[in-house]
Amino acid sequence: MTGAGTDIREAVLQLVVFSTAGVSFGADAEQIAAIREHVPDAGEDPSRFLDEVLPSGGALRSSRSAILEVRAGDALHPVAVDRIEEIVEVGIGAIRPLPPLVARFVRDKGVWGVVPRGGKMLVLIDFEKVPAGEM
Repeated sequence: MTGAGTDIREAVLQLVVFSTAGVSFGADAEQIAAIREHVPDAGEDPSRFLDEVLPSGGALRSSRSAILEVRAGDALHPVAVDRIEEIVEVGIGAIRPLPPLVARFVRDKGVWGVVPRGGKMLVLIDFEKVPAGEM
């Protein structure tokens, strides 16, 4: 982040960028304990709650290739994603609020903002705000 006396709009957030069903998401890197390959049929049941965040309700589901080990409270939760894209720094000033029409449907799922990047929108998700029963 930044030192004392620095404008908060100059602060940066380090994000892990990942995609699910063609939608790019960003999560605070501090909330991700590990990233690993998803091994189908390994007896694991990773969360697919991101399907519920998508406008299609998960109808665009594709194969999951990665697992994010997400810190939420004192626990780790495996979350299945299609792929990990990159780790980026985003200036706080670049973050835009959700449009009100969208916000009312996804804010209770942990989605809190968007960042325009290269003609696309990066959807920001705070895993600490995802209801415990959904992860």
